[in-house]
Amino acid sequence: MTPRRRRAATVLAIAAATAGTMIAMAPAADAGAYSVAYTGGDGVALRSAPTANARLSPMVVWRDGTPITIICQTWSPDGVGPRANHIFNRVVYPARSEPTWIPDAYVSGSAAANVFTTGIARCDASAPAPVAPTPAADTAIAWMNVRMGSHQFDGYCLAAVYQAYLAAGRDITAGLPTGPARDSAYSYWTIARNRHPGDRNPPRGALVFFRSAAGAPGHVAISLGGGQMITTWDGRTAGIHTMPISGYDPARYLGWVGV
Repeated sequence: MTPRRRRAATVLAIAAATAGTMIAMAPAADAGAYSVAYTGGDGVALRSAPTANARLSPMVVWRDGTPITIICQTWSPDGVGPRANHIFNRVVYPARSEPTWIPDAYVSGSAAANVFTTGIARCDASAPAPVAPTPAADTAIAWMNVRMGSHQFDGYCLAAVYQAYLAAGRDITAGLPTGPARDSAYSYWTIARNRHPGDRNPPRGALVFFRSAAGAPGHVAISLGGGQMITTWDGRTAGIHTMPISGYDPARYLGWVGV
């Protein structure tokens, strides 16, 4: 360590001792393109579990610019950061033998909020089983097809898929908190069951979700299978129409929900 870096480390150690917090550098392993970022200078606290409040005790903080090695990613019930990112990264931290986590909201080089990063393994060994197409899915899609070109639901994508499945005898809001289930596509995504975050192969009839630039209001459409979806106004094309799922901004893709 150079004299300058030694002095900087001493200053950090003194400041940490005053605050009752231990400041640690990330391991010196090859961390690739990932580093701590977006914390406004506060740094990110390491967690003992992939949840917002599971900070290590004594607290360990990695500052912006600290390189990290990501072992795998998982979906958390807690949304962290300004875009309520639910993804947490398990990271290499030799000081602990147990798994150690940081929110993906504070990692540079990973995918957009609520999207798993290509090339990083998933921590969950058992993802929810894929949903097979159902007669209700075909009925909902037929309801949309009959209204092809209609502008009735421009700006009301969640209402469209709700009505489509209601015609098939399915209430997609049943059992969910009334406010989030009806407020917007994005709020529905945050509380939906049978969610498949980041999975870009939704089956026919699945609800396909995208975030807006700031998260809400987001967008939802119905998958036709084979990478296609039937959708209301998508920000460019008005009226109910079909399009490739990849034709919507891929960086805003959240995943799909089985109905």
